[in-house]
Amino acid sequence: MFKKGVLASSLLILSSVVSAEGFYTGISVGESSVDVSGFDDETTYGIVGGYKFFEHFALELSYIDLGTYEFNEVLEQGIVEFENKIDVLDFSAVGILPLSDSFELFAEAGVFYWEVEADARFQSIDGNDFSITANEDGFDLSLGLGATAHFGENFSMTLKYQSFDADDEISNLSLGALIHF
Repeated sequence: MFKKGVLASSLLILSSVVSAEGFYTGISVGESSVDVSGFDDETTYGIVGGYKFFEHFALELSYIDLGTYEFNEVLEQGIVEFENKIDVLDFSAVGILPLSDSFELFAEAGVFYWEVEADARFQSIDGNDFSITANEDGFDLSLGLGATAHFGENFSMTLKYQSFDADDEISNLSLGALIHF
C-alpha cells in the first residue's frame, strides 16, 4: 500500500512539473522562406522569453533574425543584386494542450513588428553603377503551431512552425531549447 502511495505521489509531482507556472527563456534555430520568387530559404536564429500562467496558457515575446535574402540577375546591361535583411519582434498568446506528463501541443497567435533593410545594386557594363538602401517596417499578425517535449523539471525542446503575414508571407520552421524557472 505504501509503495502505491509513493508511486501516485511521484506521478502527481511529475505532472505538476510539466504544467507548472512560471518564467521560461530559450533559443532557437531554424529555416525561413519568403513568398517571393528568386529568394532561397535562409537560416534563422531566435531568442524567446515567456510566462506560463497556468497549464493551458502562456504569453511569449521573441526576437527572430529571419535571415538575409539575396537575389542576383545578370542582364544585357549589367548585374542586378538585391539583398533584404528581415528581423521580427513577436508578441504571442499561446494555447497549450498537454498530451502527457512530458509532451504537449500548442498554437499561438500574436502581433509582430517587422523590419526590413533592403539594398539594391546595379553594376552597369558601361560603368554607370548605382545603389540604393531602403528601410521599411510595420506591424502584422503572426500564427504558429508546435510541439514541446519536456526533459525533467527545467528543460524542454520545441518544434515550431510560424507564419508571419507581412507584405509578403514569411514562414519559419524552428527547433528550440527552453529553460524553465
